[in-house]
Amino acid sequence: MRIMIVTANKNETAAVLNCKSFKCSVKRSQDKNDPNYYNVGKWATYDILHFELLSQGFNGADSAPLSIVSAINYFKPAAVILVGIAFGRDNSDTENRSQNIGDVLVSEKVSDYESGKVAKGQFMPDGAIPESGRQLIAAFKHYSRSWEHKINGRKANCEFGMLLSGDKVVDEKKFKEELIKAYPRAIGGEMEGRGAYAACRNRNINEWILIKGICDWADGTKGKNKDINQKIAAESAVSLLDHILSDPLSLSKLDTSVSSHQDGDSSNNVNNHNIETKQVVGFFVNFGITSCRLFEVYNDKKTLKEIKVITYDISNPQNPKYLDNIIKHVINEILPTIKEREQLFIKAFADSVFLDIFPSERKRNEFIMRFYTETRLFFNIVSEKQTEENLKKRFGNIGSSTAIVNIGSQYVDILVKKNKKFKMYNVAISLRDITEYVERHAIAEVWSIQNISDIKDSIKKLLKERAEKALESIKVKDAIIIKNELTFMDENGYRLVFNDGRKCIPFDDYKKDNHDLLFSVDYHKALEEKFPSDKSKISRYYGFKKGHILLEAIFDYIGVETIVPTDELSIHGSINAYIFNVVISGSTNGNHAEYMIEADKIMREMGATVLSPKIIGGRLSPKTRETDIEHACAIRECDLLFVSNKDGYIGEQTSHEIYGAFLLNKPIAFWKEPDEQFDRLKFIPHEQWWNLMKTLEEN
Repeated sequence: MRIMIVTANKNETAAVLNCKSFKCSVKRSQDKNDPNYYNVGKWATYDILHFELLSQGFNGADSAPLSIVSAINYFKPAAVILVGIAFGRDNSDTENRSQNIGDVLVSEKVSDYESGKVAKGQFMPDGAIPESGRQLIAAFKHYSRSWEHKINGRKANCEFGMLLSGDKVVDEKKFKEELIKAYPRAIGGEMEGRGAYAACRNRNINEWILIKGICDWADGTKGKNKDINQKIAAESAVSLLDHILSDPLSLSKLDTSVSSHQDGDSSNNVNNHNIETKQVVGFFVNFGITSCRLFEVYNDKKTLKEIKVITYDISNPQNPKYLDNIIKHVINEILPTIKEREQLFIKAFADSVFLDIFPSERKRNEFIMRFYTETRLFFNIVSEKQTEENLKKRFGNIGSSTAIVNIGSQYVDILVKKNKKFKMYNVAISLRDITEYVERHAIAEVWSIQNISDIKDSIKKLLKERAEKALESIKVKDAIIIKNELTFMDENGYRLVFNDGRKCIPFDDYKKDNHDLLFSVDYHKALEEKFPSDKSKISRYYGFKKGHILLEAIFDYIGVETIVPTDELSIHGSINAYIFNVVISGSTNGNHAEYMIEADKIMREMGATVLSPKIIGGRLSPKTRETDIEHACAIRECDLLFVSNKDGYIGEQTSHEIYGAFLLNKPIAFWKEPDEQFDRLKFIPHEQWWNLMKTLEEN
């Protein structure tokens, strides 16, 4: 049975690795940019994977949810156990205190204390309070009765109940008292639990639990004997874990059929990800140097569907009419497509290479203003840093030897990092070219070795004719492929192997599996037998046969050694693409404070970090001169200014912040479109998020 153990700092990790029952070997990533270590081995009879989180808390590129999801995909455990340290509830100095340093807290529930609202002067928590796994709770309760662990002669206790979880390092007596007042049944708190729950829920794992030793009281004395107390607490928690894992029957009732719950019914999410059942909530327009693309955005917050590709009449940025031509295409071809649904969320972003097109910042700003005036779209040029962070969030670190390859409706996109900058190659090749070649040469459904060679040669010829000459000099080691390729290859028996926390396949094995599973068989007939009454599904799956012969030829062309399949549906992501650091602007009086807190919750659930205002214990931090200065500085640093005008109200200070963000070239999004009395703001380029916010609230 596979159990995954997660720690979050060096003392927690040391306690696990120093336990004599855990025999493991260290697997280090081959990617020089990836610092992760996986400790894989045996703990008594159990198969164990242990790893230490790269960062604590819920948000960020290396956040707990993302790291744990990656580890789950790698190991496919039956249960996830977070073991380590926490703060305790009872810091009284009496002899009858109920808790002591080194006592162990076990989660029956985990409460997200970051979420809530303020009404009538009272903080009203509304965050999720999920229950830990029933089988794990039962096992720990049973075995805790026979557990003995002494700390300086005192027997450690084990307490079950609700653990608080949030992003803050709590070490302030008043704040802690407010937390306990809001959550009177809490027995302590920590930072990783809510992320673990989110990750396990994402991967359909019901059995998860937190085992945390008390190391401090979060009352301002955390620094006193900090290292010693953390070691005592971590060793105590690991002692309880060791006591349970030492019995081969302790977790025998856990569901070991883990392969079925990792990806759900993959037949429903291959290729178009069952798009017909989803609701369109908006559009993305992505501007490249030679073309732009229009995507529909769906309400699952992750699906994009490319619905239009427009190749510019003028593709040379040095042409004086180049930018005018882009505006013309938007007016004539993009806006008519979305006109009937213009109340939906619409986001336009341009590749970072556009930063080099304009001779000065003033010229760039003048174009952004003109673009907005004529199209009512904000031409958001993403920076190199934003591009890298966005890719890291989805695919991990991207080195100079890695390419991300996407087959679109009219183009193949090949994104590589060259000279520390990302370069997108858009090659005008599609599955239609494969279909036309096969039909023109009357190639049968079962392809011979010669057929395969001829098709690949025709693709390479098109690459030379249609791709930039610079692509010939690109040589990459790893190719990441998207659009449910991981589910497809897993389901069809490709010889995927684990490496650096992800599944991959050497190129030679990939070619052989393509031959045996797709090319040299009657794949269409096999699909008809598998889906006898679903022509749509047959068509979607059959696209993989053409897609993989196309990919195989491209990989030959650019020298790929290893293929890394993923289930990501877009290189860019979806609703939260290029949004990392947000400042929320709005009134803090009356109900407006609740709107600010609600907006904070939604932004964080999108994966963004809210730089300002700070929310402590479910309340906005008090407004002072210092917080005003911090708020102004945060606007300079943010990726987006979100205006929290849910009821339409925009005050004078909020107006000033909007003007400031505009002058700093920051994207601005309104919760609700400003009405007539705020015409003075309507000239400012912005995004309208009303429909999107309604969708996010509903979700």
